[in-house]
Amino acid sequence: MDLHIIGLLIFSTISWNSWLGHGQNTFDVLKYGAKGDGHSDDTQAFVRAWKYLCGASKGTPKLVLAASYSFFVDQTTFQGPCKSQKVDIEIQGTVLAPTRKVWGACSKRWLQFTGVDGMTLHGSGVIDGRGDDCIAIKGGSQFINVTRVTCGPGHGISVGSLGEGGSYEFAEHVNVNGCIFNGATSAAKIKTWPGGKGYAKDITFQNISVNRTDYPIFIDQHYMLTPEQKQALKVSDVTFNNIHGTSSSENAVVLDCANIGCDNIILKQINITSIDPKKPAISKLNNAHGSTTDIISPPITGLHN
Repeated sequence: MDLHIIGLLIFSTISWNSWLGHGQNTFDVLKYGAKGDGHSDDTQAFVRAWKYLCGASKGTPKLVLAASYSFFVDQTTFQGPCKSQKVDIEIQGTVLAPTRKVWGACSKRWLQFTGVDGMTLHGSGVIDGRGDDCIAIKGGSQFINVTRVTCGPGHGISVGSLGEGGSYEFAEHVNVNGCIFNGATSAAKIKTWPGGKGYAKDITFQNISVNRTDYPIFIDQHYMLTPEQKQALKVSDVTFNNIHGTSSSENAVVLDCANIGCDNIILKQINITSIDPKKPAISKLNNAHGSTTDIISPPITGLHN
């Protein structure tokens, strides 16, 4: 599915006709008041549908966004936990965000899922967020699978940012597989703030195609160009496997780790070339430890065993 700029991270509640949602397992946002014309604000319809979906306890409740409709949704949080152990979101239509200038600072998120276990989001629709990360996997996330997502433009699929303001955060057991990035500022990215506490580990980006992407492979432990501090999150057990395509800059592989180092970083089957013949693709590594296998481009230098 095409996910254009979304923060993976929720809905609230509002009263609605009491019969809606009782005894059913499929929740179509159109039945909760959504118009799907691309202009009307459908936020509260999504809020209502989520309330009943999250309150359903039988089987695997499903939230449905029908094909051929465009749903305008404002910044929204979908809060768990839900009664069912699994929830399903099927997107066949288009979800539209407010324009970037309307919804403000970069720290503000659009669609945020928090405290929800066993959630599957799938479909052939489009999530058009009009800026920032396609998917941001935030602190506290575990056992996340992202598969066959087409992303771009925007900031790619990121683990983080983590550790802002010296906070303790973690993310682990993340698998990003079979995704395509077109014209994104980054693709496979981990970002942490200097001074933070916690860890990011057991993260895999694999079978990824990049097209004119600024930073295809990027570990950024000095997020927002913040200088090194005594304390840092630990990044370890990260695999970048079978990533190929073109970079719009020379910075095809950047592993900018904190002084404590990133451990067990594995690079396999990497073939990323620059679109500018005068600036061939390069790698930049700082405090990175790990191994390489079957590297075609760029040359990987400075990865310590």
